[in-house]
Amino acid sequence: MPSHAFVNETHIALALLAIFFILSATAISQKSLTVDELVHIPAGYSYVRTLDFRLNPEHPPLMKILAGVFLLPLNPNLPTEHWSWAAENQQEFGRAFFFEANKEKHDTLLFLARLPMILVGMLLGWVVYRWSTDLFGARAGLASLALYTLSPNFLAHSALVATDAGVSTFLTLSTYLVWKWLKHPAHDWKTLSAIGAIIGLTLGAKFTGVYVIPIISILVLLNILLTRQRNFSTIARTSLSLCLMLIAAMITVSALYAFHDAPTYIKGLLRVSGESTEGRNSFLYGEYGHGWWYYFPLAFVVKMPIPTMIIFALAIVTLARVKKDQLFDYACLLLPALILFTAFMLNKINIGFRHVLPSLPFLFVLAGTVAKQRIIVQKKNIAPIITGILITWLAVETVAIYPDFLAYFNQFAGGPDNGYNYLMDSNIDWGQDLKGLKQWMSRHNVDKVTLGYFGQDDPNFRKIAHDSLKCYQTTGTLAVSVNILNGFRLEDRACTEWLRKLQPVDNIGHSILIYNIQDAPEKEQGIQDYCAKGCRVRCEKQNKTATVATIIQKKCVCQCT
Repeated sequence: MPSHAFVNETHIALALLAIFFILSATAISQKSLTVDELVHIPAGYSYVRTLDFRLNPEHPPLMKILAGVFLLPLNPNLPTEHWSWAAENQQEFGRAFFFEANKEKHDTLLFLARLPMILVGMLLGWVVYRWSTDLFGARAGLASLALYTLSPNFLAHSALVATDAGVSTFLTLSTYLVWKWLKHPAHDWKTLSAIGAIIGLTLGAKFTGVYVIPIISILVLLNILLTRQRNFSTIARTSLSLCLMLIAAMITVSALYAFHDAPTYIKGLLRVSGESTEGRNSFLYGEYGHGWWYYFPLAFVVKMPIPTMIIFALAIVTLARVKKDQLFDYACLLLPALILFTAFMLNKINIGFRHVLPSLPFLFVLAGTVAKQRIIVQKKNIAPIITGILITWLAVETVAIYPDFLAYFNQFAGGPDNGYNYLMDSNIDWGQDLKGLKQWMSRHNVDKVTLGYFGQDDPNFRKIAHDSLKCYQTTGTLAVSVNILNGFRLEDRACTEWLRKLQPVDNIGHSILIYNIQDAPEKEQGIQDYCAKGCRVRCEKQNKTATVATIIQKKCVCQCT
């Protein structure tokens, strides 16, 4: 390949990564504090300042540390004198950090904490590009990178101080490096330590990063089985090298906890493992429950852009042409994606499509083969044309949803306006649009709203004049988060049942719905109706029937038989 062509292709790759940065950074600057960020950002800053890991032990520290490091130039106040620090109450400590100790710097701190997340997301894009280029050529690499950089799901989660995009990056990078190492083995301590350190960062990004260990172990075993070098010496050397990598990974994880608090990792891992078998309240296609094995396949159908799914399907079809000497290369893409997606399907925590993000980069890499294939029609290769059309379609979808990437739903769901009928929680509503609600009120000259907000930002901090949403029908302008509307909390389901029958007149980022209610029943009757519905739900949880539902001294009294 001529050197000037490589430079041009590299420039295109860098331009795509720049687009990713611009879209992420400008979109997220318009969004409020999300649910997990209230805890993650102050916790990360406290790690950096104090080397004390008492806050948020249910997530490993890497991504939070990165956020904390980027806050250092502003030197924000760390309110360790607040009662919540000693009590290890991470929610209240987060409120003290953002809305008391640093309220003047609130949005600046939020942006700076999110900035390294975007940079990590760009790193993942570069890994996708390099791996696809190594396997299928530069054209394929650019196609893979375009699918990634224009992915609404990664644009959304790579700009939040959370763990899903981070573990996706380091898990993909770990697997890529192991693949390269198996293709060209090197057993010197520098190489093994470097790969082991990246594996350690995978473990330190999120507890589901632990899947990297069985993934690379299976790939090492598969490489031994597929090669002719099955002598004892080669197997022993490879196995020893893998062990040294894992030792380096453990040292890296311990370093992230400043060594002295390394046991916290094991405690957190055991805690998350227990939660994954118990599950959490969830919502799927209008049904409530948890532990659906088909949650993520159905979420995939409505959360992935259709052109991306078409390219994935075309890539799967091309597997029929794979030659014997290419089996290992394709296995290094398909097996990790399959292992990860299956593992998440068996997990009973069904609260967001974000959990399966680590499986997608392998498919982005595989998708590059579509641009490489030769599809001949009347002596013309139309594969690049088909790929270009589909990527253009994806670009249109991405521009259309900007800046509301978190709430993206495809046409199978009727688009983002209809997404809340299929999924909730971090699929659409993580409390990110409170800032947008204030802007909407200013544009429409609305002085006050009745607010049902799901999230951790503060309406009073945003200077939103409001009354809280009550559990009976009311009039006026209502702003209701879709998680509240859909009953993320059990008590909300009866409370908003009447509202779910109405059509909103507008929405803020697709996560807060606006209603204009002109008529409502008398307040007393509304309270009684709510009491009756609430008693029905309460008694059904006990497999009983509500026989009494009445208001006594302003309290709802139920009797179940």
